[in-house]
Amino acid sequence: MKIKEEFKYLKYFYDGYYNQSYDDTLDDRFIDFKDLENDWWIQKLREDIRKLEQVFIQEDIEKWIEIEALVHEDSLRYLPFSFGEEFIKTAKRHLF
Repeated sequence: MKIKEEFKYLKYFYDGYYNQSYDDTLDDRFIDFKDLENDWWIQKLREDIRKLEQVFIQEDIEKWIEIEALVHEDSLRYLPFSFGEEFIKTAKRHLF
């Protein structure tokens, strides 16, 4: 499966809620997402977070770099592997 299709809801979150134009914390962005989106979108982002966590656990750096490039396209934000654990923990704290 292509990265763009596999992580399209993560990309949606980055493009719409965590793009470079926001100065809020990551916590604030997940809170806004949960407050503004319906349950279907929240569930889809949860699924992408679970997949992202597996990539992180497996230390699949090559795939991670592809994911980072995908979310960076329009949001102009990065998702470096070194930030992966914090990003995933923050997402899980607010979405699960």
